[in-house]
Amino acid sequence: MLLKCLFTALLLLGSLSTAQAQERLPSRPHLITNGYAELQAEPDMATLSFAVNTEEKSSSLARQAADARVAAVVGELEKIGIRTPDIEAGNLMVVPHYQYASGQKPRLLGYRAHREVSVKLYQLERLSQLLDTALKSGLDTVNPIRYGVKESGRYLAQVRQQAIEDSQRKAASLAKAYGAMLGKIH
Repeated sequence: MLLKCLFTALLLLGSLSTAQAQERLPSRPHLITNGYAELQAEPDMATLSFAVNTEEKSSSLARQAADARVAAVVGELEKIGIRTPDIEAGNLMVVPHYQYASGQKPRLLGYRAHREVSVKLYQLERLSQLLDTALKSGLDTVNPIRYGVKESGRYLAQVRQQAIEDSQRKAASLAKAYGAMLGKIH
């Protein structure tokens, strides 16, 4: 997993009065720098999204059928050791299903329910087992797998700090080249 950060800083050359510092852009000489950093991190988790689709004569039956299939999937995932807090069932959508014929009024065939299930997996070696179990237990759709890191905040803080330091180095180099002193960040 590649984490990137771009940091932009407006550094003032020389000193500014308080009134000038409150302006949108300084009237005195200034420069703008960007800092860039990248950090490679090995993924240590994956988030899988699945969907259940049902169709019934009434909206309540369609919803109940979707809920029953999701409950069966959750039960099977718990049997293989996936913790309940790592499973999220949500995003229920129920829509009417019509048949359209030329020159006729649409005919209601029933209702379709769509419910999504999201699972966080912290043991990547169990990915195939989780996929097999989920599909065998009644899920219809597997969305693209999203890989990530558990402690992404720590990595983001590191890459942000590196981008800031890069911006500071660029600003110092430019100020030196122009024979100026850096002031406050605006």
